[in-house]
Amino acid sequence: MSAMPSATQSSKAANLQNWAPGALIAAAMGLLYLAVRPPLFDSDGYVYRLVMLGPDRLQYLDHAHLLWEPLEILMVAIARPFGNSIIFPFQIFGILVNCATLFLFWILLRKVSCSSLFASTAVITVACSPRFWYLGFQNEPYPLLFLFVVLYLTSWQTADGNPPSGLRLIAAGLCLAAAIFFHQAAVVLVPAGCLALMFFGIETPRRRLVRAILWGAGIAAIVVPVYLYVWSASGSDSALLPWTLGEYEEQHFLELSLPATFIKSTMGVSGAVLQSDNIQSFLGQNLSATQVFALYAALGIAICAAFAALAWRARSNRLLVQLTKTNALFIVSLLSIFFWSAVVSASEPVTANYWVLDFFPALVCLGFVLRARAWRGLTAFAVIALVLSGVNGYLNHAEFYEQSRNPPDRLIASVNQQLGTGDIFIVLVNKDWYGATDYESLFRILKQNADARGQAILNDYVLPAEGSNSWRDQLGDKIKSTIDSGGKVYVGAHVLDPDSYSDLAGAKDPFSPNLNLEYVGLNGPALLQQVKQVLAPYNLADSDFTIGDDEYFELRRK
Repeated sequence: MSAMPSATQSSKAANLQNWAPGALIAAAMGLLYLAVRPPLFDSDGYVYRLVMLGPDRLQYLDHAHLLWEPLEILMVAIARPFGNSIIFPFQIFGILVNCATLFLFWILLRKVSCSSLFASTAVITVACSPRFWYLGFQNEPYPLLFLFVVLYLTSWQTADGNPPSGLRLIAAGLCLAAAIFFHQAAVVLVPAGCLALMFFGIETPRRRLVRAILWGAGIAAIVVPVYLYVWSASGSDSALLPWTLGEYEEQHFLELSLPATFIKSTMGVSGAVLQSDNIQSFLGQNLSATQVFALYAALGIAICAAFAALAWRARSNRLLVQLTKTNALFIVSLLSIFFWSAVVSASEPVTANYWVLDFFPALVCLGFVLRARAWRGLTAFAVIALVLSGVNGYLNHAEFYEQSRNPPDRLIASVNQQLGTGDIFIVLVNKDWYGATDYESLFRILKQNADARGQAILNDYVLPAEGSNSWRDQLGDKIKSTIDSGGKVYVGAHVLDPDSYSDLAGAKDPFSPNLNLEYVGLNGPALLQQVKQVLAPYNLADSDFTIGDDEYFELRRK
């Protein structure tokens, strides 16, 4: 009888060991995130919240993140009693989701590798990686995508290595459907799962094929009706497929060019692994695009050669083949990496955010490999992972604090404090970063408030003129009427800076994720001369008016 309590206590201790370290790491990272939380300054994240505060929020459902906006509406309703300017609940939600992802991922890695050391160092590496850290603060749908991907991979983890069946297979489909609702591109994980179900298992090929088809069809039966309903409710004039793919046609158009894709993928992956925003800024300012591409091409080749040499030295070929034949989670992880990387490489490879998802299946695969090699190399991995995490943690805080010095709330408060109702300020464009300030969120706030004090030369005058010179008269009339009515007109110093016009479309920026198609074909130097002609009747007087770090001149009649 005395053996029973001992066995029960031993079982409880084992269960505690199976999750307690992961819970401690997730809790510690949550406290760290709270301690270093920067303001909400990401343009997309701020605009998501801003649109959901507006009266026409249902008209702005993002096809690529279909369930994100309804969730935003719920969070807006929860946060509204605290005031519309409160952003804390949105960031707390992202932090909690990230912590849940880290905890569940630790449990998965512990089961895969049978090593708490590997699970802990791998999870810390993910937690401190630059974009995982960043996205949890900035009101983005990616933390939920990562959470459901981890749950999806967990559904594939079985004791005998076979594909999931029954309720586990249904759970895998539901998790993947949820991931698709929060990021449309996750649909590419469906064929990865179908292929794993089709080629892996002890059943006959016919039964495996039927199982794969039914599983994929089940996910489609969940996702397609929701898209049909939202498309129908939107009243869009576009057909279903163009409406569904609108995000990728407008912003993430597919483009494959082997050297450029490889180089930009190296940029994106390196930025996801190591905090390199300052490095990229330095390179962009001091090297030509050709030199930057050559540098990253050499880096990519060196990394690939290093991995090849490591695999050859460890004689991993047979091991990888064996794991592929004996473990369904391993093969579905490999296929998920392949399909997701293919889509990212073909759409926006230079953006580090999109590469974070690969961390999860890649670390699962690494856990299997280290376990099969009796954990040879685990100590080296742990040391490298902890050093990388420490470097990233320090640089993340410094870099994101610097980027968040002028969040949108602070910018609009500055405008309201310094400008009267009859004054205006003029910038070159109202999208992205120009000068030292992110104007996109600021202009979205002004637009939602029906505030016309902000004027963008390209977006409000040049582009609507469709190639005619009428925009110069319209801009000149706006300046004249404002001054005649007693208002003041301020012009951003960047408006008169030739560097602002040297690459309007972003074609020369090696780190630009895509071209600004609406600016392609504009003659920057000629446009600068035309702007100077419009401003010629006025003196440019120094002023105290600033927006963020951008300085402004006041226009005064000569």
